[in-house]
Amino acid sequence: MRRGVTPPGPTTDQCTTLADENEIEVDWVVKEIEGDTFLYTTYGREPAIDVSVPRSAAPDQPSAAALDLTQVITRNIEATARCIGPGDEGYEG
Repeated sequence: MRRGVTPPGPTTDQCTTLADENEIEVDWVVKEIEGDTFLYTTYGREPAIDVSVPRSAAPDQPSAAALDLTQVITRNIEATARCIGPGDEGYEG
């Protein structure tokens, strides 16, 4: 995990909303890097947070590591934008 990364701007990369068991949501831009690692970057929050998850650490649900951070992120970094649907500009603010 890295904090203080530059927030992503509008993107065509996959942007997804993950909600925890309390329906608290964080938006993430998801990229597969190095062939076997997923990089999750918070979307619409400044500063942004990156979470790298090797496929071997969570082969069935790589998003679990990002999901585990939901409470910490929402308590400390306010959302100023959200993921929106395909074909749109990539953010709302």
